[in-house]
Amino acid sequence: MSHKQRQPPNFIMKVTKNIINESQIELSVEVESNDIAKYLETAANNLSRQVKVAGWREGKASYQAMKAQVGETVIWEEAAKIFISKNLDDLVADNCPRPSLGMPPVTISKLAPGNSLEFKVTVEMLPEVKLGDYKNFALKTEAVEVADKEIEKTVDELRESRTKEALVARPVAAGDKVVVDIKMFLDKVPLEGGQSKDTAIIIGKDYIIPGFDEHLLGAAKGEQREFTLLYPETHFQKNIAGKKVEFQVKVIEVYERLLPPLDDELAKPFGLKDLADLRQNIKQSILAQKEQQARDKARVKMLDQLIANASFGDLPPGLIDSELQMMLGEMEHNIAHYGGKFDDYLASIKKTRDDLKIDWHEDAVKRVKTALALRLVADTEKIQPAEAEIEHELKHLKEHYQADSRALEIINSPAYRRRLAAEMASHATVEKLAEWNIN
Repeated sequence: MSHKQRQPPNFIMKVTKNIINESQIELSVEVESNDIAKYLETAANNLSRQVKVAGWREGKASYQAMKAQVGETVIWEEAAKIFISKNLDDLVADNCPRPSLGMPPVTISKLAPGNSLEFKVTVEMLPEVKLGDYKNFALKTEAVEVADKEIEKTVDELRESRTKEALVARPVAAGDKVVVDIKMFLDKVPLEGGQSKDTAIIIGKDYIIPGFDEHLLGAAKGEQREFTLLYPETHFQKNIAGKKVEFQVKVIEVYERLLPPLDDELAKPFGLKDLADLRQNIKQSILAQKEQQARDKARVKMLDQLIANASFGDLPPGLIDSELQMMLGEMEHNIAHYGGKFDDYLASIKKTRDDLKIDWHEDAVKRVKTALALRLVADTEKIQPAEAEIEHELKHLKEHYQADSRALEIINSPAYRRRLAAEMASHATVEKLAEWNIN
């Protein structure tokens, strides 16, 4: 994003530029010692949060007290870090033709108490982007409707969720829950991963494979049934797709499932008066979901058109890899959210993280181009979140993570604030583009 107008600094940095390639530039910087010395007291205070100094409260120790405790060089190193942190953004903005990719690495090459500071910054720049037309695409949001069968499907699911089960001593009947031990064989050889104990199935739901449930009808507790089923050619398990699999299934327990009646009482737990009210509520919920999906679909078409109309310079490999890492992180988080382990998922699909990166490369490029185009639209149209909006969001995040010191440290960092502001600007830009392009 464009930088705010600022007052000229009250110090001088001598900067030498070395262009490495189209997307990288190295800045060699020299700063006078007096300009670093201004931060010595702050540096001492910071260090006293980590090192206890007798007679001083945490974070309040003076320069002289900390000098006696840790030495002068350590304090100058901290002061140099403070100076660089405060001025890095402006240094990069003033000396690079295009914005940087993330936080550029800094290497201190010369530092000693009372002497000038020298450091190098290697900046990987975002590629050049030229926007084409980004208004008046005349896209339309698809009309949606809710079919009666969709409503009834949800009603059935609600009934299922309130089903009561009772252990019974009769043979298996349609609709029962049956606990079984399963053994699967391929050409009379036990199938790897095809043995399971105490597996619960609902007769009539075809959880295993179509036709499986029918072979258990009429079976009594303790009875074993043997049968063979042909797996479809399109089955997701390639080792058994299109093959005949032999089953040995032993019935362990039989439960009768009692669905609640389809009457007005079904609506009461949801604060609704009757079955008709419940169906109307379900219809509105499904309709709202479909309308949101239609809006999302239209926005995807809009963003595709946005990047199709734009031109992009060479994308730095680091930018693509960063996006791929983010995509991996998103998937890992989603799997963990549902109680799974990412490594187990990778094992189940027989792929590595690098395999997924290869598979996702095209999507990552598209995501990067979309983000770059949105960034330029935001700059062009001056779409920026207000400082009050950023502060409000930061306050909300701090309240949510108040017990997590590491999270709070990240939230309070300048880098996180920049990232949050960029995300908020991106969201606002998408909404503005939707106003211009979608009817």
